Amino acid sequence: NGITEVSKMQKFLNEKTGSLLAINGIFDTKTFSAVKKYQQTNFDKILAPWGLKKPTGRWYQSTRNLANYHAGCSEGETKLDNGNVVKN
Repeated sequence: NGITEVSKMQKFLNEKTGSLLAINGIFDTKTFSAVKKYQQTNFDKILAPWGLKKPTGRWYQSTRNLANYHAGCSEGETKLDNGNVVKN
């Protein structure tokens, strides 16, 4: 999404997962792993609506929706590409 958006994501992941990511705006392997940790921790709200059994590391619809909720700026309801709806 861009350096600013990835930096925001890294800061969020540091706060929510205890990761020690550099806030550098680069979606590197450490950031990818932290996203997977966040997804696994919130399996029911992020992965289950997709029918997934393991984290993907992709910062996509359900991950973004829950992260925005946790950050205090809820999107409310998000219709996923597979037709399922998640809301927080």
